[in-house]
Order: sequence, then structure tokens, then C-alpha cells
Amino acid sequence: ASAKYCTENQILQRPPVVYFEDPKEFPEIETHIDETVEQFAFEIVRYPNGVKEGLVDLVDQNSRTLAFVLGTRQGDPNSGDQGSFAPSSSYMPPFMRVNPIISWTYGQIWQFINLHEITVCPLYLKGYTSLGKVDNTEKNPALRQADGSYMAASYLTNWSLERLGRNGKTGDSSATVSAVKEAVERIKRAKNVGLVIVGDEVLLGKVSEENSKYAVEEFRKRGMPLVRIAVVRDNESEIAAEILRQSDACDMVIMSGGMGPTHDDVTLKAVASAFHTIVEENAQMMRVLPAICNLTNSELLSESQRQSAMLPRGGDLMWSADAK
Repeated sequence: ASAKYCTENQILQRPPVVYFEDPKEFPEIETHIDETVEQFAFEIVRYPNGVKEGLVDLVDQNSRTLAFVLGTRQGDPNSGDQGSFAPSSSYMPPFMRVNPIISWTYGQIWQFINLHEITVCPLYLKGYTSLGKVDNTEKNPALRQADGSYMAASYLTNWSLERLGRNGKTGDSSATVSAVKEAVERIKRAKNVGLVIVGDEVLLGKVSEENSKYAVEEFRKRGMPLVRIAVVRDNESEIAAEILRQSDACDMVIMSGGMGPTHDDVTLKAVASAFHTIVEENAQMMRVLPAICNLTNSELLSESQRQSAMLPRGGDLMWSADAK
């Protein structure tokens, strides 16, 4: 509304920008802020004594009620049950929080940035997906490539792993645990299911296909109809195409077959291909494989056993109740 009013009345209005300085800030962020302020001629107010103290000073200096436009999104720390408009927390001075992107997903953020060619902090081009401070933020391991380099943040395919580099942890970090919990909740909310069965031996009649009958019965017990079943040969592109087809039509897609260590087991490669990622050695799987194979350490794993740790990048491992 403000933009429409200013445009119709030929008013050039630049809202003031507030920046709460922190000695642990990334230098790249400081530079990006300076360059953005200069580029758009923003009026910036800096507070060197932190967020809470800075807000107290800012509110005390203004007689009218203040509103701050923020980049808070659902799932962010301290986002709680905020909506598009939310009063400040009880431990803060009184002001209104305006959250225009509160319901945006990680993917929508990057779609908007790329569509409008918005310049971002260079850290997002170097493997960082969520920026805290220098002492609690690392590059996101989900973006790490085989040669040790990192892809840009916009290439993250599993959006639930956005915060995997926070708190200075990787692998089994709290971010990973949170991502798995979120995935479990998505599964619980699923209303229908699709099943992709992979194997030339099924289509050639060499083996009897029994998974679909079992799946229909089990999902019916849970009130989740199986709306599509497809049997696909061992062909990576055909499997990937069916995965995408079912992903568009179903809340959840189950894969069966073609996940072993032999050369014709291409299901995992097809999953990676469908979601524009790669298959790589999964560190978490490598840590649990020795116990699963009744070995004392990973060095004793055979080549075929190690192949079991080659999984699509960005996937979350979830164990059944009777798994080791």
C-alpha cells in the first residue's frame, strides 16, 4: 500500500534501515550492508550495543509506535507462532513486527532472489545457507561436492537442511535431528501414497511382485489410499520420470527395488537425478554400517557393503523401530 501511494503521488520514500552491530559478525555481511546502503541510498541507523539494548534506545527516542519489517520465516529460531503481524516479545520494548515472508519456503526465497536478480551476500555463493555469527556458522555439508568445494545456497534441494551448518556442527547436529523430525511430521500429514516398484525381473515375470498387495493393505489400515502403483524397468531416466510424476500427484512416494550394490541397481541414482542432486557417501550411514554388518569399524567393510552408504545428497536417514 505504501509503495502504491508513493508511486501514484511521485514520492520517493526510502524507509530507514536499522542495523545492530555485533563483534562476531561476518566481515562479508558488514561489507554487503555497506554496499547495499550506498547502492540504494538508504538511511541507516547503527546501534553498536546489540539488539536488545539497541531496540530500547530506538524505541525511547521515538514518541510514536514503531514497526519493523523483518525477514522472519516459520521455523526460524524464536519465530514461535508469529503471523504477518506480531507484537514484540514480553522481554522487548513495545513495537510491531511485520513479517511479509513469514510463510515463504527456502525454495521460494531463492526463486524470488533469482527472478529479480537480487545481489546477495557472497557467503551464500560459497556454501552457506543460513547465516548466524562467525562462531556458530559453517558451510552447509549438504552442499559439499566430491572435490571438496561447495555449491551455492540456491542449489540446496532438501530445504529442511537449511540450518545444517548452524551451531558449528555437521553430521548428527541438532539441525539434522530437526530436519528428520520435520520429515516425519510431513509423512504423518500425508493423505495419499504412490508406489514405484523397480525391476526388470518383475516385468519379465521372473519373480512374483508382492509389495503392492502388502502396501495397499497396510496403508488402508492407516487411512492413506494408495493412489498410484507403477512397475518400472531398471532404467535411470524412466525411474526418475516416474518419481517426478508421482511426486506431483501424491503426498508421499515409496520406492521398492533396485537399491542394492550391483551395477543394475539404479534406483538411488534415479532419485538423485529426479531432484537434481548427486549420489555420494553418506557420513551418518558410514557410522552405523559397521554395527549393522556386525563389524567393529568401517575399515572392515567390503566394497559392496560400503556401496550401501552411497545415498542421494540431502536425504534424511530414518530408522525403523527394529533397526540396529
